[in-house]
Amino acid sequence: MKSLVLVFFSAFLFCSLQAQDAHFSQNTPGNLLNNPAMMGVINGPYRVSAAYRNQWNTVDVGQPFRTIYGSFDSRIISNGDQTTSLNGALMVMNDKAGDLGFGTRQIEAGIGAAVRMSEIHGVSLAAMGGLGQKSLDFSAAQFGNQYDGLGYDPTINSGESLADETVNYLNLSAGLLYFVTPSQRASFYLGGAMYNITSPDITFTDYRTNLASRLAFQLGGSAPVADRVDALGSAQMQFQQSYRELTASVMGRYIFMSRNRNTAGERAFSLGPGMRMSGGEDGFGTFDALIFMARIDYETIQLGLSYDINMSEFDIATANRGGFEVSFVYTGPYQGRNQPAYCPRF
Repeated sequence: MKSLVLVFFSAFLFCSLQAQDAHFSQNTPGNLLNNPAMMGVINGPYRVSAAYRNQWNTVDVGQPFRTIYGSFDSRIISNGDQTTSLNGALMVMNDKAGDLGFGTRQIEAGIGAAVRMSEIHGVSLAAMGGLGQKSLDFSAAQFGNQYDGLGYDPTINSGESLADETVNYLNLSAGLLYFVTPSQRASFYLGGAMYNITSPDITFTDYRTNLASRLAFQLGGSAPVADRVDALGSAQMQFQQSYRELTASVMGRYIFMSRNRNTAGERAFSLGPGMRMSGGEDGFGTFDALIFMARIDYETIQLGLSYDINMSEFDIATANRGGFEVSFVYTGPYQGRNQPAYCPRF
């Protein structure tokens, strides 16, 4: 008979595998986890993105929940005025959590195309695919028959045989994005994507488990509200089986310097709140977290910081402490010429 610890973990693991993929509170840096069609939609020829999330350090789960993301995307081929382009991307992600080190690793490549119907309207379509891996470390598991009457004794043989600690699978995603960019500081985008299209088998034991497909929809943009101040907003709604999640934020952006049409010449600071809501079979509307966000734009570099304050019923265990997140984005500048056409700020 398995111990309560392992039973609890198994239940949590089952819910995690069936319900939700890894995610970030900041929508900007991990954009390929939100929509593959965001590849190549850049205010520059290429972009390098990275993000790190550390969650629930206060909870005694052996290891905190940690997620690391990195990606590179660029225009592969484009015409002279940048109205049509073939885009490419490479993404890696590593997520690890809990006593048994439940890990998820992904490495994916993507290809897409972006077309501008006019100087301000555009659409992008892209797909990504690659290798995923789920893993567990059963060496840290505790079982009921290792209880000696006083406590847990790791020297007692568990009598359990648990193999298949690593599962590899192929994965596929695709997305569509529409955007409007009337000026350097004004933009709007609307998109949708589907992940885990083939619902790959991720079975560790004899009980068959599939990674459920996930739908993600994005809405956001920016608008000038004063000579040097912009309002930035973004929202993402995700659906995975019965699970629902909404992440949204609003920030004010103060521009210290803007040299020319090339957005790589801007220096700005952004600050504002965000929130996350979730729900499942019992309905949608649980207020999970209040998020504080800040971002620095220094020409070609963007640095973001955020912190989640847990507001869900789990706050008893977390003391309202949620997740710390840091992000980095580098956008390559155009050499010797101005930005030919604007792209939205994600």
